[in-house]
Amino acid sequence: MISKLPGVSVYIPGLLGPIPAESSDLLSKLPVLSRLLSRAKQSLADNLFRILTAEEKTPVAALSYLADFGVLPETEVVCCDPVYLQADLGQAFLFDTHSFRISNAEAGKLVEAFNTHFHEFGLNLCFKHPQRWYLAADKAPGLNTLPLQRISGKNIDPYLPAGNKGAEYWNRILNETQMLFYQHPVNTARESSGQTPINGVWIYGAGDLGNIGNINLDKIYTDSAISKGLAAYINIGCHAPAENFNGLKVDIGEQILLHTDQLHNALAADDFNAWADLLIKYEQNWFAPLWKQVKAKQIKQVIIGTGDTNPYIMTAASARRFWRPVKTFSTFVAIKNN
Repeated sequence: MISKLPGVSVYIPGLLGPIPAESSDLLSKLPVLSRLLSRAKQSLADNLFRILTAEEKTPVAALSYLADFGVLPETEVVCCDPVYLQADLGQAFLFDTHSFRISNAEAGKLVEAFNTHFHEFGLNLCFKHPQRWYLAADKAPGLNTLPLQRISGKNIDPYLPAGNKGAEYWNRILNETQMLFYQHPVNTARESSGQTPINGVWIYGAGDLGNIGNINLDKIYTDSAISKGLAAYINIGCHAPAENFNGLKVDIGEQILLHTDQLHNALAADDFNAWADLLIKYEQNWFAPLWKQVKAKQIKQVIIGTGDTNPYIMTAASARRFWRPVKTFSTFVAIKNN
């Protein structure tokens, strides 16, 4: 029966670009993904995709902490990741650590400076991985900010904490951290050697694990700390992303998630060639087998999330909609004008 068929959710932030306008010829190499997106329906995000996109009050900090440390945090934590803030004509553009490197030693020295400076605030910063820092607070007002992944490369001003009782508090933390890191010996050494300075942090991901709600999953294939933490929290199998969807073992009735951040990371590093190569690989190794299996009714449905639109849902019925005009992938991709 079709109700017993497996279901597949795919979450790939960065799937829709943006890409340089002069490289739009890449789009002709993605016929399967074009069909999937043009014939799929869009729906509101469910609990799973709300968590993956780190919507308000989803506890991505606690889940990521669980993936890194192997235990849940003893107190509420928020992500407090190192960033580079680039001043430009009165604006400040934020870049995450996928656009530059940071060592464990550098992270340790900056975290130590932060904890010394903010000790009186009851704040404590820690990390397991140098790209992911966590801030625990004895008492802190509410926080409502977008996740780092969704604002990397953008002007930070519209996304600063605002409109709630914690805005003034958290803006003070961000501003003081920027001043603290500005002339820190770590950054003096980095700049003298031509490296990008680490001159700020971005705080996000607050939320109660009780807000997760029902998650209908049996296995997760991921390279994301958030999805790894989710797998640990709901006690299901977690594996590295498969090179080819045909290599996965999907049992009858199972619901699986494929989640990779590699496309986002390539965009954050401004490496379009790496992004294009990965996208072509996913076209051949993931989307082509998925398209084939959903058309053959071997899979009940495929849900594709990109992080910046509502998820796309493909079923065997929608795959047969040949009467619909088949758009090209360029309909969905944001073309970047340099």
